[in-house]
Amino acid sequence: MDHDGDGIDDILSGSYDPGDVWLFRGLGKGRYEKGRVLTDENGVAIVHHPVELVRYHELKQKAGGEEDDKTIQARVASFGSWPAPVDWDADGDLDLLIGSFGGRIYLRTNVGTRNEPKYAGDSTEIGITVPQHAAPVVADWNGDGKWDLVVGAGDGSVTWYQNTGEAGKPAFGKGAVLVAAKADGKFLRQYLASGQAAEPGVRAQVCVADYDLDGKLDLLVGDYSDVKELRPDLSPAEKTELDRLATLERELLADAKKNKDALAEITKKRERFCTGEAVRRSHVWLYRRTGP
Repeated sequence: MDHDGDGIDDILSGSYDPGDVWLFRGLGKGRYEKGRVLTDENGVAIVHHPVELVRYHELKQKAGGEEDDKTIQARVASFGSWPAPVDWDADGDLDLLIGSFGGRIYLRTNVGTRNEPKYAGDSTEIGITVPQHAAPVVADWNGDGKWDLVVGAGDGSVTWYQNTGEAGKPAFGKGAVLVAAKADGKFLRQYLASGQAAEPGVRAQVCVADYDLDGKLDLLVGDYSDVKELRPDLSPAEKTELDRLATLERELLADAKKNKDALAEITKKRERFCTGEAVRRSHVWLYRRTGP
């Protein structure tokens, strides 16, 4: 994205702890300046919870420091940031949406200009919430000329929120699921035989693009999973039991919150079929759009 309107692409990146938004300003020809934390009009690092961040910096200087409960709570409030630039109020400059660890999305209005962005000190919720790790992307998904939001979530789902508002006054109704949830939260353990390919995981990080240049927007989705290898000496009965557990899990995921304990029990039962320690893995998946 071109953060400062100079015709050169820049890189805008969120972070996890304590959730600062970083700018890597483009210099052209694939070169970038050293990254720096963006700050708002008050000089505070841009996060989705600015008041709590200021409080955190105050508290960590006092007795108890980083380990004090109040300090930790203030720090955790701003955890995780997934930024998405957009001209929210249709005034010609780029404002900033920030997805949060808790699943809500916040707005930082640009009170500067297109070429010299300056972001408001206030952070405002826009009314969209997903199951943790809200990762918003701005795209005109249905081709009606208005930008929409495509949002990845901690449970691996991707949801499209159609913009039904007007220029300068975006509005969003109930989302339409584009990619189904893969777990009941931001953790997923996959159990694979040696050489078996993994399946899509959780913590969906989305890129909307016409990947195959057929005129339709596709989804590229990054993910995360813990992977454990199944024992090579599984008996036919054990393999049958694993298949049964996998089928049951898919059924329970239809109402993951209600079935949380049952899903945890399935994970526990699978452990006896495994060998070795879990390995963290991430992949990028292509969801090619075939419909209109």
